[in-house]
Amino acid sequence: MAAQDPRLLAYAEVHSLAEGLNSALYRARQAPRVKDVVAELGRARDLCREANSAIVSLGEWSRFHLRIPSELYGDGVEPRWLPSYEDGNAGEFVGLSSRIADQMEEVVGKLQKMFGDGQIADRGGAQNYEERFLGPVKNRFIREAFEVFDAYHPGSASSSDGSPFFCFVHKVFEFATGEHDEDKVALGYKLRELISALHGYSRAKAKYWSIELMLNSGDQDDATRGDLERRQRKAKREMELHEGKFVPALAQKGLPPQKTGK
Repeated sequence: MAAQDPRLLAYAEVHSLAEGLNSALYRARQAPRVKDVVAELGRARDLCREANSAIVSLGEWSRFHLRIPSELYGDGVEPRWLPSYEDGNAGEFVGLSSRIADQMEEVVGKLQKMFGDGQIADRGGAQNYEERFLGPVKNRFIREAFEVFDAYHPGSASSSDGSPFFCFVHKVFEFATGEHDEDKVALGYKLRELISALHGYSRAKAKYWSIELMLNSGDQDDATRGDLERRQRKAKREMELHEGKFVPALAQKGLPPQKTGK
């Protein structure tokens, strides 16, 4: 029914936008700080390695008794996962656990490089992991509001005080949170900060998918296809450039952009 009635569809999209904002605000309040994520992964990595070391250090008799339920009664862990008392093999569990610990180490290093200049990834302030990784909640909300507004009024969104888009963003924010004081919500400042990137990203995305459709048609010769692919790569780079405005960490650390939906 909503798909057949533009007003009902718009009503549903506004409700979804408001619900998404409240959900994001709640998650942001509950999210850990970056240093807590790094510390948690670091503890798990260290415990994995300690457990591996303890298993590898088991003596022959300990290994022998550990394997009895599996080898004699068939009701234990498969022998391949356990350390061998015959040839000293550590078993596949230690191998798997070692790879998990190594992956944790790699992730910790990447997080520190992304957000902490190679140190413990925390720069103080109120910003938490979710906002540093996904961008501030208001940035995400304004971006989603732009997509809804632009679907009904293509290319017309403006950050000017009192403009239809300005009012739309404020009304949805008030509907979701009950807060209408601009001095507290500071949405006008965010709109002015993001509006150029919003339009730029929208144009680049449209170009990207327009070229994708042409490429998928398969009606081009090699030279034309090569030109289309170059233009598509350029559009993707433009999208990545604008993405850095929505998620500042992308611009600061040169991270790959989030996957773009059609």
